[in-house]
Parts: sequence; C-alpha cells; structure tokens
Amino acid sequence: MTVVSQPDQCLTLIGRETTVVDEVRAVLFGLEGFEILDAVETSGGELVVRVETIDPVLGCPACGTRAGRSRGRPWVRLRDVSSAGRRVQVWWRKRRHECPDSDCDRRSFTEQHPAVGARRRSTLRCRVWIAGQVGPQGRAVTAVTGEVGVSWPTGMRAVHEAADLLMITTRSRPTRHLGVDETAFRRRHRWVTNIADLESAAELDVFEGRSAASLGAWLSDQPAWWRDAVEVVAMDACAPFRAAVRDWLPNATIVLDKFHALRLFHQTVDEIRRRTAWRIHQRRGRKIDHVWRARHLLLKAHERLTPSQQERLFSALGGPEDPDGEIGYAYLAKEEARACWAAPSIGRWGNLLALLADSGIAELVRLGHTLDRWHDPIIASFKLGITNACTEGLNRKVKHVKRISVNRPLRIVAVGFR
Repeated sequence: MTVVSQPDQCLTLIGRETTVVDEVRAVLFGLEGFEILDAVETSGGELVVRVETIDPVLGCPACGTRAGRSRGRPWVRLRDVSSAGRRVQVWWRKRRHECPDSDCDRRSFTEQHPAVGARRRSTLRCRVWIAGQVGPQGRAVTAVTGEVGVSWPTGMRAVHEAADLLMITTRSRPTRHLGVDETAFRRRHRWVTNIADLESAAELDVFEGRSAASLGAWLSDQPAWWRDAVEVVAMDACAPFRAAVRDWLPNATIVLDKFHALRLFHQTVDEIRRRTAWRIHQRRGRKIDHVWRARHLLLKAHERLTPSQQERLFSALGGPEDPDGEIGYAYLAKEEARACWAAPSIGRWGNLLALLADSGIAELVRLGHTLDRWHDPIIASFKLGITNACTEGLNRKVKHVKRISVNRPLRIVAVGFR
C-alpha cells in the first residue's frame, strides 16, 4: 500500500487549523458524523479511507440501556462512491459493547450509523448513486456496480429500495388523473400493467399481469382516501381494466385514449387489406402488389402525403387489387375518424358510427360495435381532452430499464420516472 497522507503533518495541521481541516474533510469525503483517520492507495489503484464515528452515544438497541464495557473495535469494510475515477473502500472502526442490563436478551451490540445502515456493506450515498445511475441515467447495472466495486445483487437491492421509496412518496399524494396501460416484457409473454399519474407524469407502480383481478388487487391495496380522489382514468379499449375500475373506482370517469381509438381503425384497415389479398391472390401480399407496397401510406395521415405518395395510393386503390372498393372505403373511414377526434362533436361522432354500420364490411361493422360499447369513454375523451400519452411514454422507459437490468424483477423500473 502506498500512503497518500502523512499522519505527522496532518496532526500538526489539525492542531493549528482545526476548523479549516474539518471543512475540507466534509467537502472531500462528506460522510457526516465520521472522522478520517487516514487514507491510503492500494497497488491496484483503489483508495482506502479509514474512519471512525465522532463521539457516539451508544445504547442497547433492545432495551435502550447505556453501553457498558467495551468488547473490542472491529474493522468493517464498506464500499463508497468513486473518487477521481478510483474505487473507494471505507474501513470503519466500529465500537462493540456489552449490555449492562442482566435482564436484556441482547448480550452485546455494535454501533450503527444512518449514513450506512444496519448490516450493510456499502454507504447510503453509494446506494443512492447506484439507483440514480440505473434509473434517470439509464446505465446498465453491471457497469454501475463494476465502477464502485459491489456485486450485481447488491446494486439491484439499492435500485429496489429507491424504487419502493419513490412509489411510497408518489402515492402519498392524491391522484386526480390516472393512466392505466399494459406492455409486454417479451412479445406476447410476461405482460405487466403500468400505472401513472397523468398530471405529474410520475410512475405510480408496475406489476405483473393485465387482468381485471390483477388491477383490482392493486386498487384494493390503495387507501380509501386515495381511491376517492381519482376523478379520471385513461386507458385503451381493455374490457378487464374497465371492469376493475368500475368495481374499485365507481366515481371515476373512464376515458378511452385517442391514440388507442384511432389505432383500432388502423388495425381494421390492415385486416381488410390482408383479407382482400388472400381472396384475390390466394397468398400474402408481395412486392409485386401495388396495394402491398402502399400499405404504409394507407395508415399515414392524408395531409402528410406528398403528391407522389397520393398518386401511388389512389392508383393502387383504383386498380384490380381492390375490386370492391373495400380497402378504399376503410381508408376513408379512418380519415373520417381522424377528423372526428381532431374536431370532436356529437354530430360528427354519430355520422362516423353510421358510416361504419352502413358499410356492409364485416370488419368495419365489428369496429362500429366496439366503438358503440365504448361510447361513454369516447364522449368523455371529447369533453375532457385527456389522453394516455404519458403512460405510453413510461412504457417505453419500462422496456428500456428492463433491457439494461438483464430482465430481472419488475420493481426497479420506477426509479427512472421522475
């Protein structure tokens, strides 16, 4: 080990300028309540700082009796945040005492400090730093833990603690506008439900499952005052979610998100295009098919099409690949729906439902029935103008944090949402 500080000079300096040295220590090391004994640098480039607490008043944690006879001064090794690109190891010289109360079941005890915590091998600020790097900064857990010299499980426990604390803090305030949406950790596997506060754009929780039972269980765990404060719940066209909200939030207004409503039209246009291709070609669409090459233009907003794109699209719809005009009719219905949500009115909404019902196309008629079942949430979205865009954005962060955490437990995701 190579000594960095010179103890004799330090002792002389402490005798002259005690206040200045204490301030420098507070800035460089920053663990309040600890005194630095010395600092050394190992041959491997790690910085080792030896510390002890300043004038601790010890009492038995079981009975509260003032500490008795000393039982030794063991050294405990802790990990701390990096300093100047070097790993930092803190050697804490603890005090161990025996309990003088003969009736106490605890015969001896070792001092603890809030800057470290009980039975910890890393400082609190180190754990907070790890959680901040994984959450807001979006770094990989392995990279962060390797930088400070702790194991992967230790780093993940720090992230879990920060996530739980953030969720508790967030849910301690009333939530007026609630967002509910599901996302898949893997395609068609391991679905999770994301709960968000739409006003503050804060994550409330993420739990596994996307059923009425899972959402109902989560809502039942919330206090009654919190459930009573919820006024609006935004979601997609998910019947299980609607059932759970009606059971546990009967006074809340359900809003069908604009994005998901228009997405139903996009899916219907695509279904009709595929069915028509199978009926004409007895196969899926290929590059030689004009409608297949224009499949993305069918889903694009009409005003965003360039003149050449409009020509390609209308040429494909007017050709032999759409003999009954069903694809073109579905495209017009989609554009009418976009106009309806852009300038909502009850009359335009009624015309849209009539357009779907009178089409005679099975997919559009089915879509009309779906929209009719969600009539009240859609009208509420027209009146309130509330969308679930915030929850959709948090879903992206859920997947991002999942990827960098090597697909480990789900509770970590809330750290990044602030």
